[in-house]
Amino acid sequence: MYGKENGQRVPLEAVNVFAASEKQFDKQGFSALGSKRTGPDGVALVRAAGKGKTTVFVSHPAYAHQSADAVVPDTKDLSIDLLVGGTIEGQITKDNKPLDAVVTVLVTQRGEERNSKGQMPRFTLAATDGKYSVTHLAPGNTR
Repeated sequence: MYGKENGQRVPLEAVNVFAASEKQFDKQGFSALGSKRTGPDGVALVRAAGKGKTTVFVSHPAYAHQSADAVVPDTKDLSIDLLVGGTIEGQITKDNKPLDAVVTVLVTQRGEERNSKGQMPRFTLAATDGKYSVTHLAPGNTR
């Protein structure tokens, strides 16, 4: 897994890598067959059971979540470049006044296709004035 530092492509340590087969994803939603964290070289060896189309999900706190498809056992190496991503900021109000309660904000991202797996949901808490910020979002449709 790779990210960018000072404009240069560099291996990323401590990236969480999960693999889920297409059949398993369709039946049960996200349920990882295998998971690992990358080492200093940006490499993680995920041993996933089964054969066929598998989706590999990767996450790191300083980057947007990404995913890529692979075919097991045909795919031997998979390289994913993580993006810093964008930020959504807002304020939750009622009758044009800030809320005086704590509110959880859920952000979901999906591709254009109806059956797209999209990204893992993100949660944040709005401050007491209703303001919130969600960082490191991948490009695409966000709700």
